[in-house]
Amino acid sequence: MASSLRAESLFYHTTHVKHIPAILREGIQPIMGNSRQSIAQDLTAIAERHCIELPINRQKCVFLYQSLPLATEFLWVPPNDQSALGSREGIVVVDASQLGGKLYVGDFSLFSDAIDFQYLDEPDETMLSESYDGALRRYAKSLTPLKSFESTNEIHAAFDIPEVVVEDGIGPDLIVECVFLKTVRSGQN
Repeated sequence: MASSLRAESLFYHTTHVKHIPAILREGIQPIMGNSRQSIAQDLTAIAERHCIELPINRQKCVFLYQSLPLATEFLWVPPNDQSALGSREGIVVVDASQLGGKLYVGDFSLFSDAIDFQYLDEPDETMLSESYDGALRRYAKSLTPLKSFESTNEIHAAFDIPEVVVEDGIGPDLIVECVFLKTVRSGQN
């Protein structure tokens, strides 16, 4: 990662509040399961078929946003939700300056299209891709080493919805704090 970007960055991981105690003990770990396995295997197969070097095994990754506004923008809880659901979204803040290993940025909007295509026959007006295979192919091509960027503005300019991809998880020692979506949104009003 570019030293100026690393030195000033906190990254954000969104999660259900019930997962925060385990995250504080064990760190942010990849979620293994059938729902992720299928689409991750398809991503690998499509990348191979199109001769795209896939630098990660998505099933073994965790995902972060590189800004708090981006982390909160796409959470499903409506801003004025006063129900119990509105207080359940948590945001884990990670010290990016201490992240080791190879870090990548990918365009989550393309991966989101692939998720949507699992339920839709045709793209809707919010999707950027024309097909499931096309979405995964474009996502694979979007993966870029984080060190290629000098600033968060550069990342925002390159991707519709940038996600930082970290393979093998993040230790609990890199967690700076946890905040709740409801708290963040009440501070914005």
